[in-house]
This record gives sequence, C-alpha cells and structure tokens, in this order.
Amino acid sequence: MNRIIGLMALAAGLSWAQTTGRVDVSWKDLVNPPGRTFIVERADSACAGTPTFVQKATGITATNWTDPAVPGGTYCYRVKAVYGGLTSDPSNTAAAVIATTKPVPPTEATVTVTVTIVVVIP
Repeated sequence: MNRIIGLMALAAGLSWAQTTGRVDVSWKDLVNPPGRTFIVERADSACAGTPTFVQKATGITATNWTDPAVPGGTYCYRVKAVYGGLTSDPSNTAAAVIATTKPVPPTEATVTVTVTIVVVIP
C-alpha cells in the first residue's frame, strides 16, 4: 500500500543572523502524520535557475532547524518529509544571504557623563 506524503511550505519567517553566520530555517507541515521526519537541503547559490542541493540534516522531528556555521554568501534551502520509507517531493525554496564583511562601526560617537553632587550641611 502506498502512502501519500503531502508537500510542505517553508514558513515566511526564514531568518538568519548575519553577524554569526547562522541560518534558522522553519516550515509548516499541516498534512503529514505523526512520526514523520524531515530532511533539510541547502544549495550554495541563489534559488534562481537549477541550484544543486545537498543534504544538511536528516531525521529532524521538529519543524525548524539551525544551520550553525554558514560562511558569507547566498544560499537556498528546501525541506522534504519522510514517512514509512517514502520521501516527499521538495518544498518551495527560501533564500538566505549572509554578510561577507563585518558592519562598519559608528563614527562620531559621544559620551555623556552625568555627575550628581550631594552636599550635606551639618
């Protein structure tokens, strides 16, 4: 008996922390049964065209995953569901852009010092 595994959609809230190179991927899964797991795939390029994806994580039971050490560049993520020995087609894709340089520090910084003087009159 074949089982049908529904497609997922990556949540609109794909986020990344540019200064640490960490990408937090999250998605919604409203159709798959309990016991399913997920595969996260990443392409080291933009999502346009036909990016080449590689598996970054398997056996994920939650609907989120963190790619902990991503160097600067543009990346494309997608997710697949796995259940009963079958793997779904990939979800839609979502892009993340990690800064390749540190932000420039602010200039003309000023410091304000407040001094409180207490005078005690005997």
